[in-house]
Amino acid sequence: MPPPPTSSDAPEQRSLAAIVFTDVAGFSRRVQVEESDTLRLLERDFVTMRAFSAMHSGRVIKSTGDGLLLFFTSAVHAVEWSLRTQRHFADQAALLPADEVLRHRVGVHLGDVFVGAGDVMGDGVNIAARVMAEAQPGSICISQVVYGVVKNKLKLDVVRLEPRPLKNISEAVLIYRVLLEPPVQKIAPMAPPRA
Repeated sequence: MPPPPTSSDAPEQRSLAAIVFTDVAGFSRRVQVEESDTLRLLERDFVTMRAFSAMHSGRVIKSTGDGLLLFFTSAVHAVEWSLRTQRHFADQAALLPADEVLRHRVGVHLGDVFVGAGDVMGDGVNIAARVMAEAQPGSICISQVVYGVVKNKLKLDVVRLEPRPLKNISEAVLIYRVLLEPPVQKIAPMAPPRA
């Protein structure tokens, strides 16, 4: 499937796509206090996110201010990109001072979208944005549709969330939080031997 057109003269078409939305938690508050430093860190992270998208056959459609809208023709590639990106930022956060770290949220949905003039629109895009809004800082949320496609192709540890009524979406959407690392297994203490 071809990537979305970037020319304003390109014909409009419908396409099944994995749409990824990102944003930065607490961005408005932070930019109000440290505008130039926050914008510098945002551009630093955008460079990484764009580089990773090229590695996973994705395309950055546009910046949404403190986030990106990305287009993938494969849900597997979209989730692989999300994991690689968030794991990179988690590793970076462990090494850098707190004031050098931004916490990104990522949402992924697979749906029918309207592609044209270097942009994508439609319910698939709207749902991806709402799924992203359910993610915690530093985490990834994916819709049920995405989980159904990737669960047998990727080794994922997920937490199923309660179905969410999402703003301006007619039906509740089932969402999964993707864990960056497997949960720690708690080993039950051994019972003392009987006397």
